[in-house]
Amino acid sequence: AQVLEAVLQLKPRHRRDLPAAVRDLSRTLTSQRGDLAPEYLQAPRALSAYLWYFLPWNLTRLCRLLPGLDLDLPDGSLVLDLGAGPLTLAQALWLSRPELRQRALTFVCLDRSKRSMTLGLELLRGLAARTARTGGGGDGRLAWRVRCVQAPLERGLREAGGRPRLVAAVNVLNELPWARRSGLEERVAELVAGLGRGLADPAARLLLVEPGTRLGGRLVSLARKAALTCGLAPLAPCTHSGPCPWLEPNRH
Repeated sequence: AQVLEAVLQLKPRHRRDLPAAVRDLSRTLTSQRGDLAPEYLQAPRALSAYLWYFLPWNLTRLCRLLPGLDLDLPDGSLVLDLGAGPLTLAQALWLSRPELRQRALTFVCLDRSKRSMTLGLELLRGLAARTARTGGGGDGRLAWRVRCVQAPLERGLREAGGRPRLVAAVNVLNELPWARRSGLEERVAELVAGLGRGLADPAARLLLVEPGTRLGGRLVSLARKAALTCGLAPLAPCTHSGPCPWLEPNRH
């Protein structure tokens, strides 16, 4: 909260409006999702609501998830973060995987909102400085190289400029324009196949995280099916390559 306060200082009238802004954004992301624009984080009011409410919750969830994943990112690794928003993934990696903080990593972050990525990078640098002040290691400078690209998700691998060790899309698939339309399985399969072909080597990872909603669960299930078709091995949450037993129609 202190880092966020330093990066995004709200005027008194904007602070008073923050609860209403959070409520309105929550409605847009749920019951009024049909009105969600791809560039919704470019609106200052929505971005403030996202940073002050949704970002802390997303960091909490990711910081519980990431330490249990096999994500080996040695020096020189390239991380491609699709739909990066305010660099939530990079911040969560910094907070929950301290062994990565001094490694020479390159992050290529893509999002339609340049402002959200710019503020996210300031937050990440603020976390690095705060870590040093509180005895968490480092000299306060961010060792990672971060490049923010304002572009749609489809340009991800082209903009990466190399073969990533980690490709991530966190809370992204459910926000794509086709997420609630027909032909969903084919579109997810095409996307996952393209991302899978761009991975650096067998040690590379594809990380897809979605909200715990019916749509999010369906998207993860379809992505897992597509990954298996592409020859990728699932590592979490299900480590087998067979059909999901929970989806059997006659299961009691």
